[in-house]
Amino acid sequence: MIDNVELHVPLADATEKGSQLREALLQVPGVHSVGTIRLDPVSILADVAVEYDPAMTNPIVIHDQLAQSGFSVMLAAQDQ
Repeated sequence: MIDNVELHVPLADATEKGSQLREALLQVPGVHSVGTIRLDPVSILADVAVEYDPAMTNPIVIHDQLAQSGFSVMLAAQDQ
């Protein structure tokens, strides 16, 4: 079973460190894929869709791993 979570990261991280952000997410055990980073020019946030195996990880672990890699996650919304 695969779940999805949408991460909201600062626009600066997404634009200036997009490749590093994608790599950091793919390094989290259980993360299967990282979708397109969607930039919102009127917001200070960008959205990143992540598919993960809930038997191996969860949004809290993903958030913590990103924080350890120097990224901020403003919000994490799990798809139901």
